Amino acid sequence: MEVIHLDHSAIPAMKEQHVMAIGFFDGVHLGHQELLNEARNLAERKGCKFSVMTFSPHPSEVVRKNSSFRYLMTLPQKVAKMKRLGIDTLFITKFDLNFASLRPTEFVQKYIRDINACHVVVGFDFTFGFKAQGDAELLKQECSNESWGVSVISKKKCAEEKISSTRIRNMVKAGEFSSIPECLGEHYSVRVEVDAGETACHYMVHADPKATLPVSGDYDVEVTISQGKKHGRLKIHEGRAIELRMLTPLEESKDGYEMAFIRRSPETQRNTMERMEEIVYG
Repeated sequence: MEVIHLDHSAIPAMKEQHVMAIGFFDGVHLGHQELLNEARNLAERKGCKFSVMTFSPHPSEVVRKNSSFRYLMTLPQKVAKMKRLGIDTLFITKFDLNFASLRPTEFVQKYIRDINACHVVVGFDFTFGFKAQGDAELLKQECSNESWGVSVISKKKCAEEKISSTRIRNMVKAGEFSSIPECLGEHYSVRVEVDAGETACHYMVHADPKATLPVSGDYDVEVTISQGKKHGRLKIHEGRAIELRMLTPLEESKDGYEMAFIRRSPETQRNTMERMEEIVYG
């Protein structure tokens, strides 16, 4: 997979045409995957490359100056996921105030026409340009008399609610991991580094400070190692201090580990319910 970083001041000319999926794709959930599959199928039918355009950092950090924003997937995780999905070219567009101030027509010119996309695929709620003035309907208008086309993917639901990164992020924060695979397609995971703790099989865990983590409590987790997966129990304290206990020691890994959240421990759930009952009934 070729990774191309785009900056508003320098847009490279692309010789080959490509079908391009556009979106932030935080978490690459099942709704995102449906959009990506549509773009892949179109690329195969047209006999051209399959590309994806994403953005970094998240608009909330730039436009709303929300320094507390947390991701379902850090950028390295997203790049790795896109590679596993078989993307030919990944465009990572720098989202800054200059980019946010683009008129919708400027976005179309620079980030669709100038990079030679022959077709773009977006979600029904995709917006772009200054103050999100552009949307899927505007894209359709822009391409109506040109050689490139637009496909718009309708919303995908789970349990009668739209699957969205915001919804999954809230589920993670609340520690509601049992239903997440129905929206994400897999267990929620974060990249972590570990340091040896007080005893064997006891570790202190360090997650990316921009990763979304659940509330304090105990969680059953799976840690991916070269031989497969190992089960453990993770304890999250207030202030994001994290302890991990394993049945057997983890092998060393300079590149860190992928840790998937499986469920909140029954004990934590009971304690939470007891605290809620104390608040409600006294």
